[in-house]
Amino acid sequence: MTNSRTWVLGLWFFVSVVFAMAPLQTTWAESEQAAPAINNPNPGADLWRAVRGHLDSPAVTQVGGHDSAVLVNDEGERWTLIRVNELVPKSRDWLLFVILLLGLVYMIAGPQKLQHGEAGVEVERHNTTARFIHWFLAIIFIVLGITGLILLLGRVALIPLIGKEAFGVVARICKEVHNFVGPLFPVAIILVFFNLVRGNLYER
Repeated sequence: MTNSRTWVLGLWFFVSVVFAMAPLQTTWAESEQAAPAINNPNPGADLWRAVRGHLDSPAVTQVGGHDSAVLVNDEGERWTLIRVNELVPKSRDWLLFVILLLGLVYMIAGPQKLQHGEAGVEVERHNTTARFIHWFLAIIFIVLGITGLILLLGRVALIPLIGKEAFGVVARICKEVHNFVGPLFPVAIILVFFNLVRGNLYER
């Protein structure tokens, strides 16, 4: 019994020493194999430092204005990285979350119905001109919203589904539609404003 216990203690001590020495041996081997660092300056570093505007003396340019001699803005580069890597993916996730939440609320609450049912009498609230202006604005708003979301989130949401070539065609069409319909939006806003405000003024 004593011999067995001695063998067990000896084996446990040996294993403990081996595991304790392993990190030391690894560190020693790494320190022996580590080569001294070579100081090899990048020949393009000075060029890119000049492009970004980090110069000891101000650059000379014929273009007037603040930061006119800076070709690459560091703040703009950082904002681009934040937008591409953080803002756009999180916006996509939040949009999907809102859509799922709306679907869940609709499944639970269902369509809202009149408490006493329909009376069977139709009342015209707006004339034909007002309805036309309203739907003119509504269609423009929907088109701008869909095309804008595709251009904003399509790179992270649609490329994995339809591929780069198909998304390129869709993005090109959305860009043209967005640029064409965009100027009509403020016109529709002005028409709706004057058409609706005219009938909501206080009467003397």
